[in-house]
Amino acid sequence: MLNGINNSSNGAIAKDERIAEMKKAQNMFFKLLTTQLQCQDIENTVDMNQMTQQIFQMNELQTLIAIDHKLDEMNDNIKASSASNIASNMIGKYALTQGDTIAVNENDSLLPISYIIDSLGEAEAIVKVCDDKGNVVHEAKIDSIIGNKMENLQLQFRDQSGMLSVPEGIYKVTISAYDKKDKKPLRNEIYTTNKIMQSIKDGDFIMSNNERIKLNQVIAIQDSPRPMAGNYNPFATMENKMTIADLIKLQNTSAA
Repeated sequence: MLNGINNSSNGAIAKDERIAEMKKAQNMFFKLLTTQLQCQDIENTVDMNQMTQQIFQMNELQTLIAIDHKLDEMNDNIKASSASNIASNMIGKYALTQGDTIAVNENDSLLPISYIIDSLGEAEAIVKVCDDKGNVVHEAKIDSIIGNKMENLQLQFRDQSGMLSVPEGIYKVTISAYDKKDKKPLRNEIYTTNKIMQSIKDGDFIMSNNERIKLNQVIAIQDSPRPMAGNYNPFATMENKMTIADLIKLQNTSAA
């Protein structure tokens, strides 16, 4: 939708150029008409009715183009306003995107991590959460993973007393995955859920993890951070991959 606004503004520019060309042609017409009047033969004068009709048609065409341009401008403003309202309504919600950073604070201390391991067999992994200095603040071992399927892990950042177990801030998540049989390292992709804090005019969003993302990078929108369920496989062949539109449907199958 936001891309459509850009296309519309390109169309408006093209229409401005047509109006400019029309004015140029109109000026040329009046110059020729003036020259014709100055050089006309007394015995064969210019037909005033024909000249008036030509001038009227010229002005009428320019008026129609200007009206059409104004209507397009109004339509673009309506679309831009609608897109802006949609973007504003997303502020405060949570977006699942591909990425490895999370924002931990008093409101967001139980965060889901979604990941996919590139494996046809069974795998195992170690998940680490590090602060901005590279210190490991949380570590978890996953003994059994089914490859090529979206899996979830809930990260809890509160201790038994209910206090945050780490300072508020931005943390990086890493996953080291290995084949369970031969211990070979496996490729993986990480997906994190962060709050949308701000929308930017060009259609981008600023997230709670300080990342700037585009609308087409959002896989799902949630009212609160929840694990995702789905069979999205980024390692499959191109024809088997799901589109962004398909991925957004994962929202409807989110675990409660």
